[in-house]
Formats: sequence, C-alpha cells, structure tokens
Amino acid sequence: MHESQQPSTKHDHMSHVGDVYGKSQHCRQQRISPETSFSSRDSESPNLAMDSPTDSTSSSHREFPSTSEVVTWPPPGLTQRSELIACDAEVLICTGACSFEGYVSVMRNNPNQYRCYAFAGTPESEKLECHGSSSPTDITQWMTLTIEDFPGTVHPWDTVEQPSMLMCFGDTPGTITLNQWVGLFNLNTRSEISVKSTVEPREIDLHSILDRIRAIQQGLESDWQARCDFLYTHLLYDAEFCSKPKHNIEEQIADLIMVLDHERWTDFSQLGNQVVSGFFKTPDPQAARAFFHQLLLGVELYLRLRCDHCSKDVRRSVLLRVPRKVAWDIALARRWLENITLELCQPDGGFRFVLCSKQRQVEALREFAWMLKWPNMAEVEYVLEEKDSEEIPLEDRGPLSMSWVSGTILPGSSAAWLAMNTLIACDRGTGGLLNGLGYMFPNSGFQYRASTYFYADCIVAKVMGAGRGVNQVAGWTGPCLYTPDLDRIQCIRVRQQVSIVRHLSKRDIKSMQLRSDPLGPAEDYYPVEDYTLVLPDTKAVDFARVEKLSFLLWSEPKRSTDNEPLTYNAAVTFAIDGDSWPLRLRYNVSFIEAAPCHSGPHVLFYDYIHQVIRVDQLLDQRRWGRVAADTGISFSREGNGSFNSSNGRSCAGGREDEAVLVVEAFGHPDNEVFSRAWCAHMGLSAVVANINDTCMACGIRGAYAACMTVLIFTDGSRNEDVEEVDRRPCTKRGR
Repeated sequence: MHESQQPSTKHDHMSHVGDVYGKSQHCRQQRISPETSFSSRDSESPNLAMDSPTDSTSSSHREFPSTSEVVTWPPPGLTQRSELIACDAEVLICTGACSFEGYVSVMRNNPNQYRCYAFAGTPESEKLECHGSSSPTDITQWMTLTIEDFPGTVHPWDTVEQPSMLMCFGDTPGTITLNQWVGLFNLNTRSEISVKSTVEPREIDLHSILDRIRAIQQGLESDWQARCDFLYTHLLYDAEFCSKPKHNIEEQIADLIMVLDHERWTDFSQLGNQVVSGFFKTPDPQAARAFFHQLLLGVELYLRLRCDHCSKDVRRSVLLRVPRKVAWDIALARRWLENITLELCQPDGGFRFVLCSKQRQVEALREFAWMLKWPNMAEVEYVLEEKDSEEIPLEDRGPLSMSWVSGTILPGSSAAWLAMNTLIACDRGTGGLLNGLGYMFPNSGFQYRASTYFYADCIVAKVMGAGRGVNQVAGWTGPCLYTPDLDRIQCIRVRQQVSIVRHLSKRDIKSMQLRSDPLGPAEDYYPVEDYTLVLPDTKAVDFARVEKLSFLLWSEPKRSTDNEPLTYNAAVTFAIDGDSWPLRLRYNVSFIEAAPCHSGPHVLFYDYIHQVIRVDQLLDQRRWGRVAADTGISFSREGNGSFNSSNGRSCAGGREDEAVLVVEAFGHPDNEVFSRAWCAHMGLSAVVANINDTCMACGIRGAYAACMTVLIFTDGSRNEDVEEVDRRPCTKRGR
C-alpha cells in the first residue's frame, strides 16, 4: 500500500496502513529475531515464545466482552461514534488476531548480503520456532541442518540452508509458508572472513586420510596438544608454526576455514554436487582422494567447533560469518559422522563403509511411498524387505540410492529428489523410463500408471495440490490426475514463466508489522467506526469440476540422451455449466498458507481495501490490479463482482492496484483448484486460507503483509471423504 505520514489528527480517515514511519504507541507482542535469538538462548530461562501484551490500564479502561463473544460490531456498550483508548483497542481488536513480523539480517563483513525472515501467528499458535520432527521416518528432517545443536527449538536463521527448509511447506499441498516466501528474496553473495592466512593443505595419501577419519570416529585423542600437532604436521602447512605454534582454537578454526574456502575443493552448496555418493563411490582414485581429503578437513573443523575449548561466542561468531561453501563442508562432515563408519578390512588393509542408518532410511522410504499412494507398493515392499538374495542391494542401485541409504544427505531440496529416485529404483515396473527425473530441474514431474506426481516448484503441483486425496510429502505432490496426453510411464518438464510479482525489498519486509497491524496506524484514540466485522458467505457453490489435466508439447525434442524429458505446456480444463473452460498454467506463482487466528472473527480496519467475490464470478475477472488477462479465451459471461470493502467504502485515491481480491471458493475442492489455476493463468500469487482456522480480517491482513493481491478462502472440504490407504502387508510381488 502507499506510504504516508502518521495522521495529524485522530479523525483523519485518509490515513493509510502503509505508514511505516509512525511509532506504535499501543502494546505490541515481541518475537525472537535473528539479532536477539543468541542472547535469549544464553539466559537461564529463555522466553522463545511471544511475550504477552503489557498490562497497561488507565482510569478510563472498561471491561468488554471477549473477542469470541463479539458477533456484531460495535459490541455491547459501544456505538459507532465511540472511541477506544490504546489498551482497550488492543484487547478488543487484537486479541487472538494474527500478527505478521518481518526481519532482515545483514551478514557480517558483507553488508551487501542479507537474509529475510517472517513469522505469522498468535501467542497461542506458537509459530515462532520449530521443534523439529520427532519421527525418524519424516523425510523433511533431512532437508534441513544446523551445525550447532539447540535445546528444544530451532529458528530458521539457525540452519545451513537458506531459505530454511525448516519452515518451508504449508500444511495444505501446494502451499508454502510466509517465511519461505520472503526468503525467496534473499540477497546471497560471497562472504569472507577477514583473516589473513598463508596456510596451505599438505599432500596426503588416501589410506592415511581414511585411517584418520576412522580414528576420529573411534574417539579423538584427549590430548589437545597432540590434536594440534597432528593438524599442522599432517594436514596443514604453516611456515611459522615452529616459531609461533597455534594453540588457540580460534586460529586453528580460521586456518581450516581459509583452506576449505579455496576454489580447488568441491562446492557442495551447489545443487549439482549434492549427490555425495558419486564422490566417495567413484572409480577414479584421484577424485576419491580429493573428496576424502576435503571431508577430513571438514571433520577437523566441525570437531573444533563442537569441542569444549571453543566457547559459545566464538562458535556463533564463526557460524554467522563462515562462507557458504565452507558451511556445506561442515554439514557434510556432520552427516558423515552420524551415518557412516569406516572399518579396516583384514588382511588387505583396505576399508569398507558401514551404513549405520540404513534401516532407518528404508523405513523412511517406505513411509514416503505409502503417503504418496505409490501405485506399485507390492514391488516396492518386496525390494525393501531384501529377502531375495538375487535382488540387487538397495545401496547398489545407483549413486542416488546410495546417497539416500547411507544418510549422506545434504540440506536443501536434494533430499526429496534422492527419496523419489530411490523409490523409482525399487520399482522394476517403471522399466527405467523415469530415470531422467533430475533434481536440477525442479519444474519436473512424471506419470506412472494412473497417477501423476510433481515437485513443489512445479506449477502443476501448486495448483493440483488443492484436489481431494492429494498429499504433499517432502515437496512431492500426488497422486494427481491421470492425463491421456502422456504415456503411461513418462517423465516431463513443465514450461512455466516467472510470475508477475514485484520484488520484495528490505523496506517491505521490515515494515510488514506496521503495514498489517490490526489497529491500523498508531493513534491515541481509535474510532469504532473505522472497523468492521467482515463475515464470509459460506454457502457452497456448485461451480467447477476438473475435467482434464492437459499437456501440450512445447517444442520439438532436442535430446542428448533417450532419457532426457521433454518440455510441455500445462493446462487444466474445467467443466462449467456444460462447457469446457481451459486455463493454461503459464506462470510459476506461489501460494502462501494463511496462519490460523484465535477467538475470531476479528474486525478489519477500513483502510485494508478489498473486494469479495464468489468463485463463480472469477471467470469475469479478466484484470486485477496491474495484471490483465491475455488468455485467448472468449469470456461469454457478463457482469463482475461488485467492488467494495467491508464497510462499503469504494477503492478511491488510485489504490486499486493494492486492493486484495478475496475469492470465496467454498464447496467442492475443485473450486479451489479453479481459483489456483486462475492465479497461475493470470500470473498472480495468492494467500490460501481455511475459513475454519482463519477469519477474513486476518486473511486480508496476511495478504497485505505478503504484498499479495489475491486471497483464496476455502472450507477444508478437500479433506472430506478421502479414501484411506490400505496398508495391509503385500502377499505377492508386484509387476
């Protein structure tokens, strides 16, 4: 919304909620931020949740009904001409309402690099931190990693990968969180630790490297002097070490970081290098030696960061400034030490890998397949049992399978691709036709038998995720509809354009709370007439049904190999009033899951301009904001949804471009599929809210917080009448 200075008088109704300059005078709830989280953890009783509102009262303070009892506005005891003091307004309007806060963390020693975070929720929802997965079969736990163990809770700025996968996907398939949305606008450039060092790595043979890793896993020597001597006599060369020994832990850490940051080493932060087994199972001895040399240096650095000699202040200072490339070396070291051990083979003196976490990984893969309703579970179960001596062991079915089974999974989206490719390798029914599914192309998907599956970055997954019976597991969405446009078993890539959305600036994120405040701009008094109770029309609309999921070949194939997937344009055809209405999924838009509120419905400040329409009026919306439809489709219907805000004010003052379009997609879940398809067709990202969890006022403010102009309301009908998966043991092998 447009920004303006704080109104000079309390009666100036032309004030905008976009006022990012005024200082809030009413009680606000504070959250943990990246700048304050470290000091909070050091306290004896850290408060990781939001503080309760300050108990601020005055002589004019009055008792009002609880928010849950407010079903009309004004509530009993007040009139439209009444005015509320700050604390009364806080209790009556803000209790249980969602609040939205954005943070921008500038990286040390590199002011041009920053990371963005955002939180949405209430004190009751406890959305401020993630407690991690308690289930060993939850694949999402492998998509995130922290170098330091935090007791109880982990924040998104604690993870190696950024944006953090800790708070990535929403509960509804095809959606992401607000934190993930703002994280897409991170500015990542190369960061450096300002330490001068002339230390270089020593040449060392592969057997000595492996022997050192094995010794470390059996228990590093307790003599700190011996540990320091080994580092500079076997691994690092420092011409000044004899005259100036480095017993200080900070100097050793700095030397290891400087050495690992050299371009000679593999950059595991790059997605193309995250199949780790391709490095340690390579037949090239030189490549294997280089990998294990880098791994050993990473292990030495990781152990020094975790040892008792390294203080918390030093550790956190290093982790805040460590180059991205080196952070992934530390992550690899941790994954290796936790999942693989080396054993000395007699009598040849070689080494073999012991996969300590294989059983856990197998169980996680089995759960992954069941949740996605894999079409050939009998075959998968047969292979995972590994009772047939003639079958190829799971870890020998390819480098992707080896990476998954061994547990050497680096943080980020690669974990989801490793799981899916391992699942495909376990099913001989695929016939090798899905081997071209590559994690370098997130806009990919495939059809297998009568089901289709797509990854979360593919627009088809984002749209079809709203369908009944569709699940989302670690980013994989399915089973979606069968399409006759593809072969029975075929892997594809979906052509999708960059969405029409303005880039979120640091200013947008920092001002998120003020731009979405339930009270509006800070005032001494808050007129009751400035707020309206917004209630939806929850009547189900029998409007659209998904008729077909269509794919049209975009161009002639230019294949380098037979397994390289072709690229298609995607569209969804809907049956509406006896006619077929195709909507092409042109733009890779995003859908944010709205945060739940409590004690609603809440009232809405008048300056949050919006228009409410039913889903059956959406076809008439050929333009919204600055985006106009160029569809090539003949729209035969006439009329349009009436433009109004909750209190009858029209969109005045040239602010149509920032108004929120509220779509009531109640009823059959295909109504939500249609709403999402319309957004993908137009190029508009949207907030998706369940009216059973989020009131209209909080949903509209959530759209303003995310700088989005579309809000889709559903009633959760996609979860009704869903057939449960029959997990009875398979009695025979599949085909």
